Amino acid sequence: MPAPLFEYVAWFRDETLPPEDQDYEWPGIIYIRTHTLESARAWGDHLAQTCLDRFLWSSVEPYLEVPPAGQPVAIDGEELTASQIGW
Repeated sequence: MPAPLFEYVAWFRDETLPPEDQDYEWPGIIYIRTHTLESARAWGDHLAQTCLDRFLWSSVEPYLEVPPAGQPVAIDGEELTASQIGW
């Protein structure tokens, strides 16, 4: 049986844009297979550091459905590039 799935949302800031721009702060979503919420957050935060924009904060929730088509899924410990993730 595969490990549980978690939805990880990281918020970023593009400091090259003015604060009033709608893309100044933006969310990035990935799905992570791991055994605990804490390990999903830790691995997601690690991957979020690959983004060129400034990482602000993150949230994690258990995800009980199939991830949406095209959304990246990482296994705990699996390195993904920013381009593979889409941020």
